[in-house]
Amino acid sequence: MKLYCHIQENAVYEGPRALPETFANVSSFHCLDDKTLISYGWLPYEKVSENKEVVVSSTFEILNDKVIEHVSTRDKLEVEIKQEEASKLAQEWALVRLKRDTLLSDSDKHVVSDKWEQMNLDDKQIWSDYRKALRDLPQSFSNPSEVVFPDAPNKVSTPVVEEQPKETTVV
Repeated sequence: MKLYCHIQENAVYEGPRALPETFANVSSFHCLDDKTLISYGWLPYEKVSENKEVVVSSTFEILNDKVIEHVSTRDKLEVEIKQEEASKLAQEWALVRLKRDTLLSDSDKHVVSDKWEQMNLDDKQIWSDYRKALRDLPQSFSNPSEVVFPDAPNKVSTPVVEEQPKETTVV
């Protein structure tokens, strides 16, 4: 897509951008030829850049028939690369902790006091081990991409409820 700059008082007023549909009460403005567009102050845009990662500066050169943007760029410095890597790693660990916290929260319903009291010792141990494994997750791994989440217990025995003897009434 061809881009244009709108020039006013020998400076870039707007752009670079695609042409507007309507400009200065002219509809289908984007369909006009370059010579007519130039008469309205819209010059074709061209960018000259070394295409490196970091933009240092940018200047516009306004000619009679086009605008050239000269973009000065450079490679990233080692310190910038390390900062980006550290930031990415921190974000990955934050996602691990978020998932861990969600799994812990989801398991809360299994260890509330009324359910916990009715659970047999084996099931209590299973849930305790699962929740401990979740809490230990970030410390157990050195790389967030290697984290393996434990599987939630899927089989919990039905609590044993002692039947109360039925009262019999004598008539």
